Amino acid sequence: MNEAEMIRAALKAARPNNMAETRQKFRIAAKVANATGVKLSEMRGIRRDNETVAARWAAMHAMRAAGHSYPSIGKFFNRDHTTVMHAINRMEAATCQAQ
Repeated sequence: MNEAEMIRAALKAARPNNMAETRQKFRIAAKVANATGVKLSEMRGIRRDNETVAARWAAMHAMRAAGHSYPSIGKFFNRDHTTVMHAINRMEAATCQAQ
């Protein structure tokens, strides 16, 4: 095995199973979409009305609770990781105020 093959093998071993992660994120988002009545395509799109944003934030929060990273959640929703952080902070603040 030459050096290039060893590097490829090491990178492949270090890479998480992206397909399994993506499937799990789709399942979480689909459950939130069904519960809220907002289409999954709208949640992943550019819409910013209150219903869509609330559903998107709920899905982001659920994905983070499932152990996904901020960048991977942001990539799923076509957003920056700081947007995900903001959404999760707002969801947690709203939860604390409701109690």
